[in-house]
Amino acid sequence: MSKKVFIRIRKVAKNRYMIEERHTFMFFWRFYIKGSIKLRIPKFYASVKLAEYAINTKANAKGYKPFVVCLDK
Repeated sequence: MSKKVFIRIRKVAKNRYMIEERHTFMFFWRFYIKGSIKLRIPKFYASVKLAEYAINTKANAKGYKPFVVCLDK
């Protein structure tokens, strides 16, 4: 069984995308933090493809299964 990491990509400005990692407190309260603690990657990227590439390569290297949601393309 692989570990999972839930990440969303949000558009902040023109050519500026921020990644946010989902955390769960107890079993019902879910919240997002800027950046990724588990993957240790930067918060901001120039495009969605660059962000997805960084997430996938780091997640595979650390043994996580990434679930990526892009809110704005």
